[in-house]
Amino acid sequence: MKLAARFLSVLVAGVVLYLHTGAARAQSACGPTGTPSSVSLPQFAGTLTAGNLSTAGGTSNYLYVVTQWGFARGSLSNPSSPGNFSQVVIADEPGSGNGGLIQLSCDCHQGGTAFAAAEAPDGSARMISDFNASKQAGTILAPSEAGRADAGGGVKFGQQVKIANGSDGTFPLGGKIAAIYLAGPGKFFGYVPTPNGVAVIDLTNTNGQTVKSAALTPVSILGWAPSSAARVAAFKVTYGGSDLYLLAGSIDGAVRLATINPTTGIPSESASVAASATPKSLAVAAVNGRIFVFSAEGTGGLHVYEYVPSQFSGTLTPVATSIPGNFDRVMVRGSQRARPRSRSTTRSG
Repeated sequence: MKLAARFLSVLVAGVVLYLHTGAARAQSACGPTGTPSSVSLPQFAGTLTAGNLSTAGGTSNYLYVVTQWGFARGSLSNPSSPGNFSQVVIADEPGSGNGGLIQLSCDCHQGGTAFAAAEAPDGSARMISDFNASKQAGTILAPSEAGRADAGGGVKFGQQVKIANGSDGTFPLGGKIAAIYLAGPGKFFGYVPTPNGVAVIDLTNTNGQTVKSAALTPVSILGWAPSSAARVAAFKVTYGGSDLYLLAGSIDGAVRLATINPTTGIPSESASVAASATPKSLAVAAVNGRIFVFSAEGTGGLHVYEYVPSQFSGTLTPVATSIPGNFDRVMVRGSQRARPRSRSTTRSG
């Protein structure tokens, strides 16, 4: 058991596609760029897992971390050196002395392995993760946990979360979770893939109760029921002068896209297309008034699909050009009216 505070190296990972106002030109390079800096996470952050960081869509004021037993966030007022971390420790493993809110009797080792965060303009946020320890401590733990922060306040416990109706539900190893803030109703939603579909969780009004009997339950289940672990991600884009909320999914070798109701948070499938290889990471952005889905498909390279919405459905069409290589993550940043420029900033693999 490792209890020492962890250090976070701030590096850019994956493929970052910069949208800028100049001419479109692709540049490719392997390995991180810039000079890394390290910041200390709070005590009892514990052992972190891969993919444990989020900037809540890239426009947030905070960096979010899923720790070994909970959540943390730090200020991005200086993006090169996140600071003033706060955290909530959800579970107290025997002998850890971490002061977690829920006392365990098992040697469970790990809470969250996948998570997502969503942030409102005032800094209020919701975080949601799976919770691996529930496999051994299912009588007191649900398979998912939620955290929250109010405005500029610290992270605190939200509520336990069941990811099925009528049962606890199960989270597949290797899955990825999504979360989004809907500006109209001022609500937060989480999207958790399960073998029976994507559970839609309203995270807005959590009550802080730690008992499993008070767990949140899905408000809806999207019928993406994959045979392998699904990866989902949620995005807001500007299209036709309005905000459009989208849920993208890597589902059994296909890219699937659903529109999210801007009031209820419930997604409805709109389009799908077969990928060249299983997408490991997805990003959605509007470029010059068109919507594109960017897909990191491992050794299959980086692929792009254009999404054209319509009143009742939509289409996803592959863009002819792709970038060969081995990509496991893609992020898109910059002005939505600009042209794309790509730069690989990590090793292959």
